[in-house]
Amino acid sequence: MNAQRISKAISILDLCAKAFNYPNEDIPESMRYLGELVGNEELENFSLSLELLESEYIQLFSINSSSNKTVPNASWWIDGKMMGKTFIKINVFYKESGFIVDLQNVNLPQDHISLMCSFVAILLEQKEYERALIFMNKYLNWLDKFEISLNEASSLGLYSKIVLILKDELDFFKELSKRR
Repeated sequence: MNAQRISKAISILDLCAKAFNYPNEDIPESMRYLGELVGNEELENFSLSLELLESEYIQLFSINSSSNKTVPNASWWIDGKMMGKTFIKINVFYKESGFIVDLQNVNLPQDHISLMCSFVAILLEQKEYERALIFMNKYLNWLDKFEISLNEASSLGLYSKIVLILKDELDFFKELSKRR
């Protein structure tokens, strides 16, 4: 596989992971860099305030996440409930891959989209392409529905753009894998 393109994919996945963490002062720069990597002019010129992003994040992923259907966790989408069978299977997959979530420093469920993006990036860094494909196909197949819900629930549209970028990157990697 093209090492330079894989490196770009890793950066994109890491930035998508960062976007789905609670916003901090680094997010504008990260979104501008993501926009640069994927050729998205709107993100390249990102200028939303931290306060607006925090408000949007809380509305989408905390307060109204169930009613808006914007829960950023795989088990909610795949099993219909939090901490379902998928949550357990993802944890097993992580452990089998040597990925240990530091629960002292990470306060997200292991099936949160942010951790899942980071995990795929780590697999790509380790050249574990087959494992990355298996994980994507099994546990990231809910992103279409998530994107639609984000589009409907959000006035900013930022997070649905990030999901679209994530889906495009995963699809690109899947296509690249078919050609090897």
